[in-house]
Amino acid sequence: MFNMLYRLDLHCHSIASDGSFPIWELAQFAKDAGLDGLVVTDHCRPNNAYQTNLVVLESMKFVNAILPVPVILGSEIRTPYGEFLLFGKKACKQWDYYKEQLEPIAWKFGVDQYWEMFKKYVLHKVVCEREGHILKATPTQPLSYALVICHPASLEKDINWCKRMPTSFWNMVHGFEIQNGVEQFDFLNSFVIDYFKEHIHQCKCLRNSDCHSNNVGEVYNEIELKEVSENQLIHWFRI
Repeated sequence: MFNMLYRLDLHCHSIASDGSFPIWELAQFAKDAGLDGLVVTDHCRPNNAYQTNLVVLESMKFVNAILPVPVILGSEIRTPYGEFLLFGKKACKQWDYYKEQLEPIAWKFGVDQYWEMFKKYVLHKVVCEREGHILKATPTQPLSYALVICHPASLEKDINWCKRMPTSFWNMVHGFEIQNGVEQFDFLNSFVIDYFKEHIHQCKCLRNSDCHSNNVGEVYNEIELKEVSENQLIHWFRI
């Protein structure tokens, strides 16, 4: 099966967090905009939006409801060191479960320890065993995921935290996001582009709408995939 060129918006929000429309309407907006698919990346706070969206898609599948374009689920996550798009069903579930436990680590132990624990408990499969009255979590094999830096506005302001990140952090990241016309820089700002490409191995540069209304596909990414699916999208980030 050969790869095809698909138009995708990888950053959209539904009513599960702070968007204005449900998933099925976003999918229709995407089709009307000429897209081949989209990723709904609702915020995890204050509600567990990822799980809500998962139930919505499973319920639609159960009643044989067909979406106008394929929809992949992800999460927009907020850490003490910036916001990120996280793709991968199991990794998103792990983030939902451990996010409250991870945050105090940043303030108590610092940046290196935070990302070490992030890697263990968000990006790895975790097996929980009970030892007496204590529930012990043991990370095992890595999960299939992709992690992208969200809409940085300037190196001097919004991503100053990047300059403090350890090598282990950059080894987890697969790309960054630019929204032309919204942010303080665009593809013409080679300084910013070069900064990320120097730090991120196999770096992907994304143009997303960060849609909260009906502006799906105002900007989009042309991606070569075998099909519009989570596995294929994550594979694309890694090649």
